[in-house]
Amino acid sequence: TQKTVYVPLSSRAIQIIEEYNEPDRLFPFLNVYGAFGYNNGIKLLLQAAGIHRSVMTINTVTGMPEIKPIYEVASTHTARKTFISCVLNKVKSEYITSKMTDHIEGSKALKRYGKVQVDTLKDVIKDVFD
Repeated sequence: TQKTVYVPLSSRAIQIIEEYNEPDRLFPFLNVYGAFGYNNGIKLLLQAAGIHRSVMTINTVTGMPEIKPIYEVASTHTARKTFISCVLNKVKSEYITSKMTDHIEGSKALKRYGKVQVDTLKDVIKDVFD
């Protein structure tokens, strides 16, 4: 959409951007071939970081489920879902998360992406009853 969203950057993100400063591109070290370059860059970063957990995907040719390392299938969409899940788990506010992701408050996507972590449940109990 043409809607502008505001997402403050962490100090680490600012440090990375300053290190690879190119005025016309946000992530010049990834954006070599448009979205394709971003997706390949995400895969390479996950692999280099040792993030190899297995995920189930559906083979588009056979329609059968397959298990692959996440670094083979990750994309900008995966990164967006992860961002949403992390923000929702930290601030527990669909309103704040929707403002940063251009989702409508109460969006089904926000509900799908926002997985409640066990640590979050423990924190709630600790905050309420301890």
